[in-house]
Amino acid sequence: MHANLVVNSWVGIREGCDITYRVDEPDGVYLTVSGHSEPFEFFFDAVALRDFVTRGNEALAELANRAG
Repeated sequence: MHANLVVNSWVGIREGCDITYRVDEPDGVYLTVSGHSEPFEFFFDAVALRDFVTRGNEALAELANRAG
């Protein structure tokens, strides 16, 4: 069963894209990316942000391994 609202989006973040953050009390962070179009905002609670950063570091290590 699907939820009443399903939202799909795709965001490409390339070199030179502005990335900012704002800490939202008590345990949330807004990350905003912007470039030539409207800004796109992500909200993470602390646990989810930690996991996102961990996965990002894993992806960077894999890219480095592929580059030789």
